[in-house]
Amino acid sequence: MAFLSFLMMAVVALKGSYPPRAPEVPPRAVVASVVGFRVDDSIDVFDSVDESALPVGVQRRAEAVGPSWNRISHYIQLVPQGQESLATGLARIEPWLKTVRLPADTRLAWEPIESVDEKTGSVALEGWRSYLVKGEACLSSRDIESAAVVESEDVRWSVRIRLRPEATEPLQRITHQMRKQRIALMIDGLIATAPRVNWEMSDRDIEINMGMGSDREASRVEAVRLLQRLTGHR
Repeated sequence: MAFLSFLMMAVVALKGSYPPRAPEVPPRAVVASVVGFRVDDSIDVFDSVDESALPVGVQRRAEAVGPSWNRISHYIQLVPQGQESLATGLARIEPWLKTVRLPADTRLAWEPIESVDEKTGSVALEGWRSYLVKGEACLSSRDIESAAVVESEDVRWSVRIRLRPEATEPLQRITHQMRKQRIALMIDGLIATAPRVNWEMSDRDIEINMGMGSDREASRVEAVRLLQRLTGHR
């Protein structure tokens, strides 16, 4: 089956200042429950796990992290067994998860791994992947005024999030502190994307470039799907 993978949403770029461009999909109010957390890439909590002891459906995967993408870290992918939900799957592997030592003030959060059939547009859930997030939320629905899909400066598409005026200064400080780090954007309790902060914000708009390494159409599909999740529009 031909499909577009949405796991690549985890390695996109977040930027704050750029020439204005007309949106492909006009701005819409954000109705979903949105929370942003810092991703802690400073430690690899799955580096020394015994792969022979992994529970059924748990796979250890590697990815490039760090300011220059020059360090390898690990995460786990949970593949549902039968009709298993995330909550059921986590309950099943809980004894093993308790053996993984997490730093203070961190926890695991989860991003759905989905594929979309290019011919029919149907979406299939393939599992969930982990992120290590830390601290208190640095972004919430209360900070967001609207979201839109825009054409990016390169061949990709972006989701532009406009902040409320009162949220701009705090987010500017946060993006200054988090340059070259990732922020996990959670929608209704699940991570939707985890872009890297490449620039400090300089205005009210945040732009999330979609689909690193993917073609233009795949990038646009990802951007529209993220907007749909944020706004509830289909």
